[in-house]
Order: sequence, then structure tokens, then C-alpha cells
Amino acid sequence: MTFLIFFISLVVIICFHELGHYLMARYFNTAISQFSIGIGGPCLTKTNQRGTLWRISPWLLGGYVEMPPKSMQAPEVKGVPFESLNRLKRALIIASGPFMNIVLAFGLLYITFLLGIEQAKPIIGTVSENSIAQASALEANDRIMLINHVRTPTWPSAAQVIMRQLGEKSTLTMIIERQGELLQRNMILDQWQLDPLQPRLLQSLGITPKRPPIPPIIDKVDNGSAADRGGLQSGDHITAFNHLAITDWTELKEAIENNPGETVTLRIKRGETYHTTTLTLDQKGWLKIQGSLGIRVAPIQQDPNLMTAVNYLDENNAIIASKHLASLTTFQADMLSKILTGKLSIQSLGGPATLYQYASISLTQGIAQFCYFLALLNIMLALVNMIPLPVLDGGQLLLLLVETIRGKPLSDALSQLLNRIGMICIVILMMQAIINDFLRAVAS
Repeated sequence: MTFLIFFISLVVIICFHELGHYLMARYFNTAISQFSIGIGGPCLTKTNQRGTLWRISPWLLGGYVEMPPKSMQAPEVKGVPFESLNRLKRALIIASGPFMNIVLAFGLLYITFLLGIEQAKPIIGTVSENSIAQASALEANDRIMLINHVRTPTWPSAAQVIMRQLGEKSTLTMIIERQGELLQRNMILDQWQLDPLQPRLLQSLGITPKRPPIPPIIDKVDNGSAADRGGLQSGDHITAFNHLAITDWTELKEAIENNPGETVTLRIKRGETYHTTTLTLDQKGWLKIQGSLGIRVAPIQQDPNLMTAVNYLDENNAIIASKHLASLTTFQADMLSKILTGKLSIQSLGGPATLYQYASISLTQGIAQFCYFLALLNIMLALVNMIPLPVLDGGQLLLLLVETIRGKPLSDALSQLLNRIGMICIVILMMQAIINDFLRAVAS
């Protein structure tokens, strides 16, 4: 069900993008030969009175609005050829696709705040030894109030400010609250490194967020797993691993992952009785081999004291959505520019599997959080389409600017060459994103 919801959401986002191009083209009475959702041979088709062929193709993760040149325009297709429009009208048609995604993002953010959304307060749970956070004199239970003079009421807002420093040799100035007192701490990032395949932002600084404890009580045992072979059951409470006391799921998870293929001893509380079992852990991963027991714990129950509503005082939802839209757009544009300029590794790109993973997580947190995720996805789609590659909207706008400067369009041969180069670049980026997903899967 999660995959179906995610897939339908992607198709709707693509439809909105193409609808933006179509509606603006219709407004200027432009000839439109095809409106396609998906690529490949059509499954369903219908032609309207203006001669536009509406089609749905099997490969739904794509689409286009075809506006043929005058020399290729069929007699039944009504309207003005695209190249006959003035440059301003053509630019508006090209830009209307990304613009429609921004409009949809605003609508999704409005729904998000209408439903209400809570995010975790930026309270530090633990600080690792010999870490950047420890060198900055941060401590457990510190609450981050400001970073570089920007208010950070939630962990996502704090993460945004921190991530803007990726690829930079800089210093973060933090204002923290510790036992009712405000203190300044400077975090020097000269030695900061973030694994692009496992981008655990806070952990790379030596910080884990404060959260409710997760007791190591088994919720589900995977069939055929080490736990299943060892006779573990749902409801078992693991109290010790190799005779070391275990009180939290994170401790147990770390102990399991650090002992791939090893025979270990677990102390189990089942009901009111205790017993000990010995079993051999499975192995998972490829680049990084980790131990696996094959158990899952119940979902985390959030502590209301660690959560806060995302809002801006008494402002209405439209204003809140507008502020978040502006903040998220500038943030994602900054991250995208860092990748394109080489400040961030191209391995930071996420492919379909990464998107699906984030979609699954957001769905488990409720409709409001899923709408927030889809808003982020729309913003990223709009920004990616504005990259100045010829096959993308941004590239078409760039060619239109070149045409304006030259006073005449590029030759057909040069246009086709640039489009081929742009398509090759897009395919390479897509392949890299899929490879990144594969490497993340085998490294996890």
C-alpha cells in the first residue's frame, strides 16, 4: 500500500508539472499535438476538438507536452505554432511547469499546517567522545536556540542551517539553553566530513537527538532469521547481550551489528521468567558487513515534552506555508548548487529507492508529514527542471536567452546536438542516483 500511494503521488506531481505547460500554452492559443503522461507506447489515447492527442503510456514516471513546429503541424491540430510566439510568451510556457510544482508545494504545505504538524525540539541526547560537538563543549540536554543567528525551534530547522555549511570550512555559532541559562558555543567545521552514502548529519558531528528510551522488547521476529532459529518470540525482552546489560534498543542494535556471524548469548525475560539462549547472528551488507538478528521493535512513542508544533506565533496557515515554501526552496537550491559545483559529492544524490524510503518514513508519521514530504519533492522537481541543460526547462530558457542576445534562433543541427548532450547528462545523473541507492543498500 505504501508503494502504491507513493507511486500515485509521483504521477500526480508529474501531471501537475505538465499541466502547467499545457494551460499556459492554451492561454496563448498554442498548437499542442500531444499531452502525454508517461513515456513509451501509449496504452490509452483520446483526441480532443483542438486535435490534441491525450495519452497515457506505461512508463508513468515522465511526461511531456508536444508543441510541433509549423512545418510538422498536422491540419487537425489547431493553434499558433510555438516558434511563432514572441519570446516572452514562449518563456512563460516553459517556466509554467516548474511554477505549477511550486504552486502545488504551497498547497501541500497549507494542508500540512491546516492538519497540524509537530517536530522534535533540538535537544541533545548524547555527545560522542572525541567529536566536533564535544570539542565545542556541547553536553547532553542542551537545547539549541540559535545557529548563526537563525532561530531553530526544531531539529529539521537546525539541520537546515547546519547543512548549508556542507563543503565549507566555517564555524557555527550556537546559542544553547542549559539549565535555564543561555550560552554561546562555537563549532569549528574544518575537520568535518559527512559520508555521502550514509549522510547521518548530526551523528557526523557527534550528536544524537534526545528521544524517549526504546526498550529492547521484540515486536516481530522475521521468518528464517537468527532470532527465529533461536526460538525468540514477540514480546521477549532482551536484558543482556554476551552478559552485558542492555537497557535500550540502540545499545542492542549496535551490539548486534558489531558481531556479524558470531555466536552470542542473550538473556531474555519472557513474562515473569528469565532464561538464556545462545544463537549465531546472520550477516548483512556487502561493502560493510554487519550482524543481523532479524527482530523489530514496536514504533517509538513520542514524548510530548520533546515535541513542538511547527508554527509562527498567531499567523494564519497561508502565511506559515509561504514562509516555509521560501525557506525550503532557498535551502534546496543551495544544496543543489553545491552538488553541481562540486562542493558536495555527487554520491549525495538520491534515487527512487531513497525517495521511497523517505516516503515510507513520512507516511508512518501521518498524513500531515507525508504532505510535507511531497511538498519537498515538488520543490526539488521544480529546481531540477531549472538546471540549464537543453532537455530541461532551465536549458530551454537559456537557449531562449541566447536567441534573444543573437537576435535569431540557433540552427536546427546545433539545437539537436545540444539536446542530445543534455539528454546524455540527464541519463548519467539518473544512473548515478540509482548506483548511489544500490551502494547505500549494500552498505547498510
